[in-house]
Amino acid sequence: MLVVCVIVLLITALIIPRIGGGTRRIAVESTLSKLRGAFTETAMRARAGGRPLALVLDVAQHQFTVQPWENPLDRDWRAPVLPPLTGTDGQGGILPGTPSYEIPKDIVWTEWPEMGIGGEAQQFIFCFFPDGEASGPQMRFEVQGWKYRLVVDSVLGKVAILEES
Repeated sequence: MLVVCVIVLLITALIIPRIGGGTRRIAVESTLSKLRGAFTETAMRARAGGRPLALVLDVAQHQFTVQPWENPLDRDWRAPVLPPLTGTDGQGGILPGTPSYEIPKDIVWTEWPEMGIGGEAQQFIFCFFPDGEASGPQMRFEVQGWKYRLVVDSVLGKVAILEES
């Protein structure tokens, strides 16, 4: 009987930390999923609407804001703009989307480029274009002790979140 109790205690001691770590990992994956969703939805809205969109990260407010992107440097060439598809609410017939995304509070931005909007390192722009291209800074962040790097693939228009050791 004593041997059986010792075996049960050993198994319990091995399983409980894994279960606890599993719930923590699920919370981290949920946070990363919300982050990916903001980027993916903005990219799809830019392609479907035929207009470039900017996803502005405000580090201090823990928020992404979606804005039309007007680049003052492209005066000579303009991509053809599709007419906006508007639904009954004027938001867009195909992908209405939201004007902003709340960033989960457990994301801690640890490293970003020196210059943000207006020379301040508190707001950063990620641009998505109708042809599928994208641009934006490379940034690092932590979620519950796990470190990640956010990278924008400018050609494919995809945003990757890579785990770092």
